[in-house]
Amino acid sequence: MRKKNNKRRDAIRMCVRYEMLPLRDEAFYQDVVAYRLLLHSHSLRTSKAFRQLRVANSIADTVIINGHGTVYEIKSDIDTFERLEGQLKDYFTVFSYVNVVIPEEKLVCLRTRLLSMPEFGRHVGIYVLTRRNALKKVTAPAEYNDDLNETELLKMLRKPEYSKILRDEFGMLPDVPPAMFYSACRDLFLTLPVSKAQALVMDAIKRRKAWSREDLEQFPEPQRIDLYFSYDNVQQVIRKEGLPV
Repeated sequence: MRKKNNKRRDAIRMCVRYEMLPLRDEAFYQDVVAYRLLLHSHSLRTSKAFRQLRVANSIADTVIINGHGTVYEIKSDIDTFERLEGQLKDYFTVFSYVNVVIPEEKLVCLRTRLLSMPEFGRHVGIYVLTRRNALKKVTAPAEYNDDLNETELLKMLRKPEYSKILRDEFGMLPDVPPAMFYSACRDLFLTLPVSKAQALVMDAIKRRKAWSREDLEQFPEPQRIDLYFSYDNVQQVIRKEGLPV
């Protein structure tokens, strides 16, 4: 009996985490989205993905940026659509493409809910996760730019990122006291056309460092997703311990 249990544990360890599991929570869905769309549908050389990315007053579950930014909002087996409209509104202040990922059993309910959002509901893409854990695109997202907001775009950036953008675009940075620097940068940033501001923000975010495919392939496949999204934390440990990069 002990030998059989050991074999079973070994088999479980060999499985990627998105294989058949009884409870498919948000973390489960995040792994499926990352594995299917990031590691297998996009190039890591030209794409960058983020989890739990703050956008306005919401937290986007997964964002993938390549030529443009795309949000994947997850409503898992145990989630409701109660906050969905507010979340989608927030995402469209920064991103032009937004998807909702749901279990296939909730498809009719989601479509009904999106119909009640006349401003942008028809622009939202839909992915379903089948009971066999296949991720399927039901509806492709349609570009929607009416709610893009320069202030929310600026909030996505770190100080070195927006400083570089302003220096490149205007040839200078505001010459003001430190306490006034951000507000002066914001005023300058707001003079950019919103479509250009969005393109500059997406490019800046995509330039953030991450693991390459060659780096990830040195590790067992089940570890690659977690490793990819923990790049900053791993680098902090490397710097703290004085380890070779």
